[in-house]
Amino acid sequence: MSEHEADGGGRGGSGFGVFLLGVVAGVALGVLFAPDTGDAVRGKVRRRLRGLGEQAREKAEQLGEMVADAAEDLEQRRARRAAVRRNRVDEEEDEPLE
Repeated sequence: MSEHEADGGGRGGSGFGVFLLGVVAGVALGVLFAPDTGDAVRGKVRRRLRGLGEQAREKAEQLGEMVADAAEDLEQRRARRAAVRRNRVDEEEDEPLE
């Protein structure tokens, strides 16, 4: 595999696909070499996936709140700038022409 292919094929990827492949390979190897029975391993995997799902939901909620806060901040900035522009226009209109 070339260095170009290893870094996501030059598509600007973050390497998440490679990470995910590593996770899948790790789980597969863990299952193959696990000293527990298949039922016990499946139960562990199920619990782990539930925990990861809960973490993903929490992170998504936090991200949504951050996006909403950023959007509100941008709207407030836009409103302030618009008010400043209106004031400038009003001041210019009030100035007598010479």
